Amino acid sequence: MPFIHVTTSMNRLRASLAALCIFRLGLLLAGPADAARCASCGMDTRAEWHYCPWCTAPIGGFAVATGDAGNLLIGVEGPTAKVYREPASFRGLRTTEAAFSLARNEYEAVQVVLFPVPRGVTRATRSFTWEMSDLTSKSGRLPASRVSISPVGYVTPRPQYYGQDYTGAHPDPLAPDAGYRGGAVQVREGELQPLWVLLFAPTDTPPGEYRGTLTIKEGGRAVAQVMVRPRVRTFALPSAMHLPAAFDFYGIREQYPRRPGEFAPAWEKRLAGIEEACYRDMLAHRISPIRNLGYPQFLGSENGTPAFDFTEFDQNYKKYIEELHQPRFAVAPEWPGWGTGNFEAWKPNAWVGFRTTAALKATFGAICAHLGERGWLEKAYVYSIDEHPGQWTRDICARIHEACPKLKNLLTIMVADGYPEADIWCPRMYELTPERLALGKRFQREGKELWVYTSSPRPPFPTLVIDWDLINCRIIPWMCWKFGLNGYLSWCINFWKGNPWDDPGCYMHQNGNGFLYYPGAEGVVGSLRLEAFRDGLEDYEYLWLLRECVRRCEGKGEGGNALREATALLGIEDSVVRYFDRFTYDPRMVYTMRERVAACIEELGGDG
Repeated sequence: MPFIHVTTSMNRLRASLAALCIFRLGLLLAGPADAARCASCGMDTRAEWHYCPWCTAPIGGFAVATGDAGNLLIGVEGPTAKVYREPASFRGLRTTEAAFSLARNEYEAVQVVLFPVPRGVTRATRSFTWEMSDLTSKSGRLPASRVSISPVGYVTPRPQYYGQDYTGAHPDPLAPDAGYRGGAVQVREGELQPLWVLLFAPTDTPPGEYRGTLTIKEGGRAVAQVMVRPRVRTFALPSAMHLPAAFDFYGIREQYPRRPGEFAPAWEKRLAGIEEACYRDMLAHRISPIRNLGYPQFLGSENGTPAFDFTEFDQNYKKYIEELHQPRFAVAPEWPGWGTGNFEAWKPNAWVGFRTTAALKATFGAICAHLGERGWLEKAYVYSIDEHPGQWTRDICARIHEACPKLKNLLTIMVADGYPEADIWCPRMYELTPERLALGKRFQREGKELWVYTSSPRPPFPTLVIDWDLINCRIIPWMCWKFGLNGYLSWCINFWKGNPWDDPGCYMHQNGNGFLYYPGAEGVVGSLRLEAFRDGLEDYEYLWLLRECVRRCEGKGEGGNALREATALLGIEDSVVRYFDRFTYDPRMVYTMRERVAACIEELGGDG
């Protein structure tokens, strides 16, 4: 044993000396400008290293040299990592080159991080602007208009019950404040300020390696340049959305009140414009509004038979479903009064007051006939009752099916026997134990759908709240793929009780629960969580494309080693997702998996 111990020690020593030579050679080749010193052991390191090779201490923040006072330093970070204001927290790269890849018909972002180095004890506020060039390759050009640049804003979460790793200001809104007009950002010396640089590559973009220059200016003078280097893949993501991700949109009158001198018709038109712009942005993020088609206008009833005008409903169907590729839509709201248990005395509401079972059946019969004639029933569902199992839930679902057997009932309750009229099961994620998941898979084999629902944070299950890492938002679609779920639901995308800019704990002190947008002066403002969730939904489309490639190659008897690797990738490694409460917190593992999937799609001849 002693001999083995000595030998092992000698091997470690030799390995350390070899590593020392390699790292020293790297420092010599890189030149002194890239060198820094580890704060723990004082040894030379490289700015892009995350850990010191000598003492394994984490290397964080910007290495500031003596002559850097007053200068603007630049860093780059990926899209699924938060950049806090403190320079010592930075885990990205000290570099002026941002390289990434994306498919055609995909959005992809990088964060370019500004760090104005303090001149002394007094911290000044400096103003920066930017200018993006066109991006060019040997085969094509992406105009600068395809790149949007937004300064990331910060909000301070309030204390809550579910655990916070960091209690300071969190990056989230894609604007510094509600009234932001664009084009410039104010940065306090000694603090970090990320710019969200988002590129969209249209479907007709020629594949290849592109280059463009992002110029940062101060007082009209260029103070830094960043080389933006996207690689556009050979395939395109489908415009169709293969994972329905359903969110509700609530009223916005409180956040956008009537302006002085604004008449009611003009106000209503402005509200409708803000709402439609949000719906369009949701769909650009591959998120499906639940009730954006509206409801047919009730014209009255004669001899118990209701009459409706479907004109506006049909126009919305063509706009959102056919033109913007929305995959699913709800045809009825969650009516107040349905939770009373006495569905013979439901309260009237603004659409149709269902006071009797006959009225409900007649109404859904008319809707069913209209949708059926046009072939629209397959995309429709009824989100009738929220989180409430019981006899009256079974009764209402049964009445809807009596009126329209092919219209699907969605229930946000745990999968269980005894609900024969449930068509779409949508339990909360933390309820899906392996046994419950197995029951849901049985229902899937019977022709039903199994979705999943996230709402209030329940550690360690992923959630969309502000306090947690962005990987929580991105990983949910990967889970849906791995476990064969048919859809995802979250209760609201704009629940703004109060002012979320000042207090993001709008619902039950849960920071960000219920909203992925902020109310801006002229319309909604997106968030990092919204972007991370879209990245996850686009990852899902990568996997869908890869599966199509596998099926095609299997049918032709082609593929070889690439086919075997692709089949393994489709299973999602446990190191990325093991179960709903066990998944990676390292965005780099997701980036790596995504790149491997993309490489397989290209090798198997996938062209979108």
